[in-house]
Amino acid sequence: MHFKTLSYFKFLTTLIGCQLFCVVGQAQEDTPIKYPKKIISKAEILAGANLIYPKKEYIEDRYRKFGYVVNLDLIHEVNSKLDIGLKMGYENKGFKSISNSNNPDFPPPSAQKVIQNLTLNYLTVTLYPKIKLLDSRRLYVGGGPYIGKLISERLKTEIFINGSLLQKTGSRPDPSKNHKLYDSGILLLIGYNFQLFKREGTFEVQYSIGLRNTTLPSSLEVRNQTMNILFGVNIFKANTFKSK
Repeated sequence: MHFKTLSYFKFLTTLIGCQLFCVVGQAQEDTPIKYPKKIISKAEILAGANLIYPKKEYIEDRYRKFGYVVNLDLIHEVNSKLDIGLKMGYENKGFKSISNSNNPDFPPPSAQKVIQNLTLNYLTVTLYPKIKLLDSRRLYVGGGPYIGKLISERLKTEIFINGSLLQKTGSRPDPSKNHKLYDSGILLLIGYNFQLFKREGTFEVQYSIGLRNTTLPSSLEVRNQTMNILFGVNIFKANTFKSK
């Protein structure tokens, strides 16, 4: 009788143990497996066109021009609503100017038009918070300070006399001759993430305004200002959680 009681007790404890194991296993299956946060949660490359335009109060003959910009974005996910981004980019800035005058070296009337297209190429770095909106968290806004280093300059000049092209030249002046090597300002952005085949794509609009004069004292004042439209693709995304 004692032996039967002991056997029954072993059977009961074994059965309870199996039930507990199954419950714990099911709970672990239903609970998301969280991974440690990484410094870089996501990396993406963005590229597109930028509209370069000066402020009107500087000089009346400066006009809009187009360029391009390429960015590498490194993102750290703070939580489901907030990211911190580091944006490193290559961007065209500058301006195009058109001046009209009379040239006395030609028989009158000698209407002369000079078009100068100045392109300033910068490497820029921006540190910014990115706030994700809506329930889907695909729409986001952000902004922060940027600093840029001038790495090269290109100047194209066209001279017209009475509407006919007289001369066209191009040069690459020393960037430190007329301009300061560093620029700084504010970058504001709004973007949207979408599914692009098996990767995450990004559409982003940026507004960049320089806060300091980039030219040396002997030159006319220039403050950089651009509007960028970029498309990007995710090249790396760390696992932050995984659920069955």
